[in-house]
Amino acid sequence: TNLISTIFEEVSKVSHSSVRQKVLSCVKVLALHHFESAVSELLDTGPEFNMSSLGALQVLAKEKALLLRLLNHFTDTLNNSDPGTLKRPNRLVLAATVALGHLFTVNDSSIGMVLKKYFPQLFGTFLLRIGTTLEGLSAQQTAAAFMNFLHASQNDSMAMALEGNRLSRVTRELYDEVICELTMLFCRHHPSKRELLLNFIHPFLSRPFPGHRVATMTTVSQLLLSGADAPLSGDFVGTVVDSVLRCVDDAHSTVRKQSVRGIGNLLLLWQQGAAEEAKADE
Repeated sequence: TNLISTIFEEVSKVSHSSVRQKVLSCVKVLALHHFESAVSELLDTGPEFNMSSLGALQVLAKEKALLLRLLNHFTDTLNNSDPGTLKRPNRLVLAATVALGHLFTVNDSSIGMVLKKYFPQLFGTFLLRIGTTLEGLSAQQTAAAFMNFLHASQNDSMAMALEGNRLSRVTRELYDEVICELTMLFCRHHPSKRELLLNFIHPFLSRPFPGHRVATMTTVSQLLLSGADAPLSGDFVGTVVDSVLRCVDDAHSTVRKQSVRGIGNLLLLWQQGAAEEAKADE
């Protein structure tokens, strides 16, 4: 029998809030000593989490010893699980998406500290999730979770790019353009963190899931273009150019499209550099 599920089932019969709070404290103790099984049980109740499950997530997120483990568990699930298909989506991935988004609604100073420290990696995780997102409810859940993250990290201008269920209003074939726009905003507002984003997302270019490669190539192409506004290091450009050229023959048409766009961005940088050299020689 699932212990947490049994506890929640029993407590739903009780109307006293003080009793419910004590039950949530019990769940926290269980998570501290049996983290994997406790969190797995909680995710199994999603993606349509009831109030008891959401309450438990909030209590766990406010425990410093558990917050980072929760973030790692949810992002690991998103970044390393098969997202499934439109007809058979992976419910665990959907649940982890909603749960991760809910963490960012918790009003606790520790959340802000974690967001500041791991912003590029979390941002990259959400870009990858857009890449693997399916149309319909999955898109709504991804957009809502991403917006919670952007608001919690005080990146409201980026959140506007997703407002109005943006993912729900375009077909999956255009999700790369949403990723492109968000990456452009990232480069504009966080130019010093571009290399951290590249280092995080670049390995996903060799993943078997097409959505990961679409998100990564789109991000890489846009990172390259950002060099027109803020200089990039030679090593950075070298890594990106190598990937762009390698993906011209990718099996996925959107990856090829973004690869060609990346080559265009490279030519733009080269032209800009040549113009600056000619001006300096005058």
